[in-house]
Amino acid sequence: MQLATGLEQRDIKAQRRALRLPIEALSWEWSDDQTLVLNFTLTTGSFATSVLASLVQQLAS
Repeated sequence: MQLATGLEQRDIKAQRRALRLPIEALSWEWSDDQTLVLNFTLTTGSFATSVLASLVQQLAS
């Protein structure tokens, strides 16, 4: 309790992010030879850019 009070007094904001993002309703289609169209739903507070960055990183490795 003292730790929480001390952090609060110093105006430190708690920030948490899930290690994994649940992706729902995923679909994809190639609109031409170089364009992949992705559709998916994420939970509130999740960012599609995080999903895409992870996907590109996996493809590059």
